[in-house]
Parts: sequence; C-alpha cells; structure tokens
Amino acid sequence: MPAARLKYVALLAVVAVLPFVAPNPFFVFFTQSLAYTAIAVIGLNLLLGLTGQMSLGHAGFYALGSYGSAILASKSGWPLWASIPAGVLVAGISGVLVGMVARRTRGLFLAMATLAFGYLVEIAAQRWVELTGGTMGLMALPVIDFGDYRRGPMYFLWCAGLLLVVVQMASDYVHESATGRALLAMKESDSFAATVGINVAARRTGMFAVSALLAGLSGALFAHQSGFVGSDAFGLRLSLDLLIAAVIGGLANSNGPLLGTLLILAMAELIAPLQSVALLLRGVILVGVLMLFPEGATGLLRLVRRRPAAAPPPPPAADAPPFEKVNGARLEAAGLTKRFAGVRAVTDFSLTVEPGTVHAIIGPNGAGKSTLIHMIAGLHAADGGTLRVDGVDVTRMPATAAPGSGSRALSRTCSSSARFQCWRTCCSASSRAAGCRWLVSSAGWVRATPNTRSGSARCASSPTCASPTSPPCGRRSC
Repeated sequence: MPAARLKYVALLAVVAVLPFVAPNPFFVFFTQSLAYTAIAVIGLNLLLGLTGQMSLGHAGFYALGSYGSAILASKSGWPLWASIPAGVLVAGISGVLVGMVARRTRGLFLAMATLAFGYLVEIAAQRWVELTGGTMGLMALPVIDFGDYRRGPMYFLWCAGLLLVVVQMASDYVHESATGRALLAMKESDSFAATVGINVAARRTGMFAVSALLAGLSGALFAHQSGFVGSDAFGLRLSLDLLIAAVIGGLANSNGPLLGTLLILAMAELIAPLQSVALLLRGVILVGVLMLFPEGATGLLRLVRRRPAAAPPPPPAADAPPFEKVNGARLEAAGLTKRFAGVRAVTDFSLTVEPGTVHAIIGPNGAGKSTLIHMIAGLHAADGGTLRVDGVDVTRMPATAAPGSGSRALSRTCSSSARFQCWRTCCSASSRAAGCRWLVSSAGWVRATPNTRSGSARCASSPTCASPTSPPCGRRSC
C-alpha cells in the first residue's frame, strides 16, 4: 500500500478505535480538539506555506464559522447539517473579501491588515450582545451526538476525524499537483509567475477563501463540541496558536499541520498553570523554531532519517538521445511607449530580435530598461506602439494568457535565480535522464529540491524568448 494511503488508513483507525481503547473523557476531548483544530491549521499552512501570505487574523474566520452555525442552530432552529455549512460559507465569503485586500499587500502590511480584521471580529462578538451574547456567549447549543447523549463524544470524534482525513487528502493533492507548484512560484516571484501564465491575483484571493473556509469549518465544529461559544475564545491567542502550529509542523509540508497541532495542544496543556506568561511563551517558542528549525518538526524528522544515497550500479551502455532543436520566434517591437502619470518611462522604442540571437539594452539607472522588459513580458500595458511575436500582435495580451488561446510565448528572467521549492529535479526529465544519472554522479539529486542547488544547476528550460532585466552579475532582483 502506498505511504500516502497508509497514512489515511492509520488516521481513520486511530479515530475509530480510540474511544474504545482509551475511553477517558480527557483523551477523547483532546483528540476531538486535535481533529478540528488541525483542519484550520491545514488551511493556514496552504495560505502561508504555499503562497507566503501571512495571516494574524485567522481567529476571525474561526469565529465567523462558529457564530454563524451557532446563531442559526440556536436562534433560527436550523439543523446542524444546514447550520454548519452556512457558517462555513460565511467564513468563506469573508475570506474572499480579505483576499481582495491581500491582492495589493504583502508581508508585514498584510499581517497588520489581517490582525485588524481579527480584532474587529472579536470586538463585534463582544459588543453585539443581542446576536452573539457578548462575553456571556451562546449557551445550550445543539451538539453532534445524533440523539445519543452518552455516545455523543464518540460520534463527534468520528465526524471530526472523518472531516480531517478528507481535508488532509485534499491538502496532499494540492501540494503534489500543478496548483501547488503554481502557488510556490507565486510565493517566490509574482512577476515570474505572471509571465508563465499564472493569474496571481485570482489564485491569491482563491487561496485566502479556501483557508477561511477551513478555519470556518474548524470554528463550527468547535461551537458544537461542548454547546457553548464565547467571545473570549477568539482572541489574538488563537491566531497565534494556529500560526505557531503551522510553523512548528513545517510550512509547505502537507504532513506538518497535524504534527504541529499535536505539539501546540500538548504545549497548551503543559503551560496551562502559567496563563500570565502564556503569550510570552508562545512568542519565544515561535522565534526559537524559526531560528533553530526553520523547516519545523517535519524537516527535523527528515534530517534525522536522511541517509546518504548509495550510487546505483552503472546501467548498460546506451547511446545518448539527440538534442532537440528548439525553433525560435521573431520578436518585433515598434513604437512602444509607456507613461506613469506625467513621466515618460519609454518613448517610441523599436527593436527586432531574430530567432537565435542575443540583444543587450544598455542605459543608466532610470532610463526605462526594466519598464521596457515589463512591457515585452506583459507585466505592464503599453500606452502606445505594437509588439509582435512571429507576426502575432500580443500588445494587449496579458502575461497570464493561457497556452493554446494565444499566449505571448515570452518569459522574463531575473538577474538572481528564483529558487522554487518544488519536487522538479526528476519530474519532467526522469525518463530521459535515467540512463545518465550514474554517468554524472547525480544519484543524490533524485529527490532534491531546486532551492538546494546552484543557479546553473537549476537552469533546465528552453524558453522561446527570455528577457533578463540585467546581467547575471548585477544586483537587481525580481
């Protein structure tokens, strides 16, 4: 059985038999919390690990899912099978709105924006007493027990565990798919991702929505675990716990959220008597992990288990496959012009580049070289002039035009290599390189990621037309 499927079977087995082998209410409650909290951490790991978008307000999405389901179930009489999806939908819609803001911000600015969102949701939950109950909260909420009070905790554990396995399977698929590689490309370089046809704005907004949906699902399950929801549960501490769990487990690793959630919940139980310094301890743990183990617990385990790969025996002698000649394209720029308000960055530029030739554009700082390259790559829309590739007018064509629908067939390279953390070393070229690994002593590269190799070793593509912004020895980056 493949290791991935074995993992799912093991999770289901643990969830199924735990209530019988460890009927202690504490262990059942702890496993329930582990299951639904891990769902929120998986969403945050997808957002932060794959796209690099920092969120300090995931407690807000968690609260919206929790209150949305709790209010509909307690005040409107909705059944749980309807109130929980509705609460998740409320969180998802808020994720789309926050994601639209995230399209224009990154780094600390995005972190502050999401922190403000989480704070606003917390304040609204405290002050809107008629709807949320304020600090007293909502009590006597229906719980997931299917009408059997005694077996209710076991049924809840099974439901939360099954949802966790489904979400984990979806997360594994995203990490191993072209979508995951596209998200990693966005994380490393927005401009590069756009030039290879990735709609950065749409994917960033969509990933925020997915992450918010998962946080809302986690919050809805929390509301119907014990039948009580209070505003004190959705403060900054919850956002930090979710963030620390994602970081401790290992960002951009599909197995990290579950391990990180287990560690953070165990830590919360250990430091429960130290509530006065709980936030300080969380901050120290987060900084310590980032400094000592940047790849988290999964990276540490992989490092401990790693063994030098033995070189395979030499294969039978075979003729090397012939190199394929790549047909070039003719690039024609005529009268390209670009203005920024009253400043003319590029004026009436014309150039013809024949296939198989190399051209250099030389000029002082501020001459408009990068702006010109951005226009050719489609990152900036030209205010005037035309651009043709093999006779096809691509002047108004966006950089994200999909292949087969009239793509620009242009790529923009950068002076410093973008190191994408994707499993690409042996994906596309494995069949052609199988007989050459022993010859070049590359047996240890089979499962290596590009960010662990030099810039020259990562160059393995054949673009139709590449447009570097400056010589490799320059200091300008994407």
